[in-house]
Amino acid sequence: MRTDRPALVVSSTSWTPDEDFGMLLEALALYEGKARAANGRLPKVLMVVTGKGPDREKYMKEVERLQQGANSKPGWQYVRCISEWLEAADYPIMLGEIYVHPFRAQILNGVQGLQMSASRCTLALRRWIFL
Repeated sequence: MRTDRPALVVSSTSWTPDEDFGMLLEALALYEGKARAANGRLPKVLMVVTGKGPDREKYMKEVERLQQGANSKPGWQYVRCISEWLEAADYPIMLGEIYVHPFRAQILNGVQGLQMSASRCTLALRRWIFL
C-alpha cells in the first residue's frame, strides 16, 4: 500500500441505535494513534459512511469534534470521515473496483454485500466473513 495515497474505506449504515457507530469511531481513533506513532509510514484514511437515519447528525458532530480536536486533544491528521447518501447506481462510480488482498479476511455486513452486489460493483473476493 502506498503511503502517499489515502486508503478509501466505505461503510453503509442506517444510522439507527441498533448499529453501534461508536465502534467505528473507536477504530478510527485507534488508527489515528497508530498512524501518528508510525510517523508517516501508514497511509491517511478517508472513511465514507453512506446511508440515512436518525443518529446521523449526532455521530457526524462527534466526527467533527474528533477531526478538529477538543479538550486539549489534537485533531485527527491521518483520518477523515464524511457521510454521503449514495444511490445503488452511485456505488460503482465511487468505488470503481474493490480488490481484497488474498491473505486478509475482511468483514462485511450481509446487507452491505447485497447493496454492493445490487449496484454491480466489481468485487474480487478471496475470503469474507459475513455478519
